[in-house]
Amino acid sequence: MMLVNVCDRFLGSCSAPLSLVPFAHKNVFDRVYSMNARSLALAIGSAAITSVAGAAWPVTAQTQESISPAQIDRLAEAAASGDPEAQYEYGRLYSVGAQGITVDYEAAVEWYRLAAAQDHLGATLSLSTMLLQRDPTESIRLVLRAAELGSSEAQWRAGQIYSRRIFVPLAGLDLNRELALDWFKRAVEQGHHPAEEALADLYTDSDESSLYGAALDLYLQAADGGAGWAALRLGMMYSIGEGVEENEAAAFGWFSRLGSEFQLNPDRFSPADLEVLGGLQDYYGLDFLGGDIERDLGAATEAFTSAVQLMEGQLFRPFVHASFGRTAQRILGRLQNEPTP
Repeated sequence: MMLVNVCDRFLGSCSAPLSLVPFAHKNVFDRVYSMNARSLALAIGSAAITSVAGAAWPVTAQTQESISPAQIDRLAEAAASGDPEAQYEYGRLYSVGAQGITVDYEAAVEWYRLAAAQDHLGATLSLSTMLLQRDPTESIRLVLRAAELGSSEAQWRAGQIYSRRIFVPLAGLDLNRELALDWFKRAVEQGHHPAEEALADLYTDSDESSLYGAALDLYLQAADGGAGWAALRLGMMYSIGEGVEENEAAAFGWFSRLGSEFQLNPDRFSPADLEVLGGLQDYYGLDFLGGDIERDLGAATEAFTSAVQLMEGQLFRPFVHASFGRTAQRILGRLQNEPTP
């Protein structure tokens, strides 16, 4: 068993170690541990914003189509005259740069503010993203305003906040499962795939199984849209029979598509999650980043045992989703009660 510095592995570097956590498993996921995973914290300190797998907000656009000086002049004139679409587009120029315009985030924020004051959805969402770190209260207010105006993206973000899939300290909002469900449902009605995943996550984030069937359908819809998290969850549900009859072949089918048709971002997972993922890889003989590995039930047992141990005595849940703990416990029990081939 090796000791791994959480700072070095998950935050890149720190002035002093946060803690040392035992890890028993070492397999193909080890090679991505050094990718500065930030699933536990996106920043250190009182303003830290934490997220779970699949829950991060998108950043504003990083590229801008080429635009001529004459077009920029016309856009600036329209923006100055109060046109909200022009104000939004002019703000984007300052956020990504253009010919004759140097990136200036403060200028971008000011133009976004002007457009957002006129309920321009793109500006409202862009402004909320840019203010998330510096002014979380205002950022959340903007998200909720855009959600009320009908933006599926904003409704998804609002659901994330109320469900604590995204935790924004100092924002003044408490965990509210009913509001989260309501916003996710509204976004799902508009075909928003991340909201389908998020709603399914809420439906399966407890031992109450009455909504597991509905969650399965939502994960299938999200997987049809290319969502890797949904494919992973479908494999887990079939693996231990959550909301569906236990089916090893179906579980293998979903897991085998990870790394090829579906992509996972290891940065979104906690240490305990990675132990479970490592155990699943060894149990099924698959590399979730693409390809096959040799099946190793002994290593799988070791990984699931480590994951279960991480659950014990914790004041907080070490997994991004409760299903990781259930999966580790169920498959570990299976391995301990059946002879190893």
